[in-house]
Amino acid sequence: FVKQTQILSSEVTQPYRNSKKIWVEGSRPDIRVGMREIYQSNTQSHLGTEENP
Repeated sequence: FVKQTQILSSEVTQPYRNSKKIWVEGSRPDIRVGMREIYQSNTQSHLGTEENP
């Protein structure tokens, strides 16, 4: 069972569409935290187009 769960399928290791990995530096320049920046498109509604934050 352990050997089966050690290898992740390609579906769960692929990056999200419209996103990229960014590195954020904190109070110390030698430590960075990896985060995912996701680009959003506008929302279409019956009132027109609404911009996402």
